[in-house]
Amino acid sequence: MSAPAASRAFPLAFLFSGPVVEPRLREAFSKAALASLRVAMLAKLTAAAIVAAFLVAQFPSFSVLWWLGLAAMFAGAGVLQYGLARRRPRAWRKYAFMIFDVAILAFGALVRNPLIDYGGVPVQLDLRFQSFLYLFLPLALSVFSFTPRFVLFTGACIAIVWLGAVSPIVLRPDTVTLLDMPNYATATIAEKSEYLLKPTFVHLANLTQEVFIVLVVALMLALGVSRQMSLVVRQIAAERSRAALARYFSPNMVDEIAALDRPLGEVRAQHAAVLFADIVGFTALSERLGPEGTMALLRGFHRRMADAVFAHGGTVDKYVGDALMATFGTPRPASDDALRALRCAQAMREALARWNAERLAAGEAPVRIGIGVHYGPVVAGDMGDERRLEYAVIGDTVNVASRIEKQTRELGVEALVTGDALEAARAAGSGDPALVRLRPAGTAAVRGRADPVALWAA
Repeated sequence: MSAPAASRAFPLAFLFSGPVVEPRLREAFSKAALASLRVAMLAKLTAAAIVAAFLVAQFPSFSVLWWLGLAAMFAGAGVLQYGLARRRPRAWRKYAFMIFDVAILAFGALVRNPLIDYGGVPVQLDLRFQSFLYLFLPLALSVFSFTPRFVLFTGACIAIVWLGAVSPIVLRPDTVTLLDMPNYATATIAEKSEYLLKPTFVHLANLTQEVFIVLVVALMLALGVSRQMSLVVRQIAAERSRAALARYFSPNMVDEIAALDRPLGEVRAQHAAVLFADIVGFTALSERLGPEGTMALLRGFHRRMADAVFAHGGTVDKYVGDALMATFGTPRPASDDALRALRCAQAMREALARWNAERLAAGEAPVRIGIGVHYGPVVAGDMGDERRLEYAVIGDTVNVASRIEKQTRELGVEALVTGDALEAARAAGSGDPALVRLRPAGTAAVRGRADPVALWAA
């Protein structure tokens, strides 16, 4: 049965399965569990110390050593568990140690202190001292496991161990309960009170209530842990998605994109501006620089070009060697997409001029680039197969932008803009400085197109 189907069949099935996480995240949780086990050990030591101090204050005599020994065993089990987990972790150990913790606390609550003379006081009276409350300690410690099923296991363990521990007392021949009162239905309150005050009386309703409450608390804690884990997984996924988006989209768009109602990778047709930027003469330049110098050059180039794209609300679609492809209008088109692409092209040229000034001052060769901008219909969405998907923009508009970028070498200019891009940009802001600097550069035959493309040069 799949997880969703199981959840429909049993509404609380997620408590036993936990959130679905990828292997690397599961490994991270496993490492975090060891750190959490250390916190649980310290909490256990603290709880044992507090209980020991309380017992010494309540029983300032030699007899308190019996309970102090049990408290030491309870605390020592936590230290041993953490030590074993550090050397060789085993999933089953936490269950074994929890059974031991519950058993030692139940033993201390119901087995009489051999250092005390009880003087014939009936053992049934021991059930009236609320020693059951000590069993909430392991239930609280189970939360540190971050596993809902372990919290539920602890609650069930407490219920079973406690019922098993009190059974010999309830089944003693001298034990009386309300079931043994022959005239309970007609008895007066005074008669019932007198019966309840018998030294050998055991209140079965109270025992049932204790077990019921611990099971309810265990369920609530398990729900809380499950909710915590789900929130952590979702938050990690959200931050990871945000980090991935921030690599390609401008920072001011990341939150908006993350909040889109429809999937980002949904394939759709739209209009967008496409910009290609490429280093001119990169092959010869890389031969002179060597591997490390080439990578440093590419990082410097890509960083400056991407900063310009992000500053103008664009998207870095991909890096291909020394080339960068950016889009304006994905994933959400706007009326000024073409204008922002032209402004970005101008910003790239200005960034390159500053970078070249730095390179010349450092005795390095200047870098030349070619930029091509086109505007038109594209298809955007996730491309690939189930093993690897990549958000991409494709279509004739992309091909044209790429090919006119290559035309910059032939015309000896840094940037070329198509007539379609210029027309769309003018519709958004005809007096913009990025448009004023453009001059006609004739037409060019673009492979794959029957009609020549009008070009404008910066």
